[in-house]
Amino acid sequence: MGETMINKIKSLIKNNLIIILTIITGLIIISLIYYLQEVAPFGNYSLLQIDFFHQYAPMLGEYYDRIKNDLNLIYTFNSGLGLPLFRNFLNYLSSPFNLIILLFNKSNLLMSFSIIIGLKAVIASTTMVYFLSKNFAFKSFALIPLAILYGFCAYFGAYYWNIMWLDGMVFLPLIVLGIENIINKNKFLLYIISLALMIISNYFIAYMICIFSVLYFIIYLIIKTEKLHWLQY
Repeated sequence: MGETMINKIKSLIKNNLIIILTIITGLIIISLIYYLQEVAPFGNYSLLQIDFFHQYAPMLGEYYDRIKNDLNLIYTFNSGLGLPLFRNFLNYLSSPFNLIILLFNKSNLLMSFSIIIGLKAVIASTTMVYFLSKNFAFKSFALIPLAILYGFCAYFGAYYWNIMWLDGMVFLPLIVLGIENIINKNKFLLYIISLALMIISNYFIAYMICIFSVLYFIIYLIIKTEKLHWLQY
């Protein structure tokens, strides 16, 4: 029984080696960035800037307090004469990644933000390498740099402080793969689950991805059905 389990683990690692290496590479890169910039947990600096400092971090702080103190997520009186909290929740706070802050103390919330942002970059790289390995039907180490370039692209560098926008980078490769599965394999599950998670995480970026998905579906379907032969040249 023990030897069988070991063989299964070895097989699992071998079949998912590029995914494992992508995760390790991504973790090393984001850790190195944080270390060089002295960002928590490797220093005293935080990633708070622009709207992250004025809006998102305070909202996440209130989200933390309400979950920890078993308060409602419907309405809040912390802003002006009060406003519907669920409206901000659906736009800014509903990402599943935000649950990570509940693992930290209130005094360490800044560190939790760094963890969430870094984790999103790493997982975005991972979903991309998964998409590439499925799309090109081979598992080569050459796919890892491409996936890392996606996860740490200019969009991430410019908009990391829009913490809720980064979910789009995580789910987009899965959504695109789901579209291709619909056309190639007549399988809908991956597309439905990944798009639903994206809509729940942040509807602002999700509606842009929905528009992209429609366009991608049409173009990919035309190419696969070879209705327009000039696309082959």
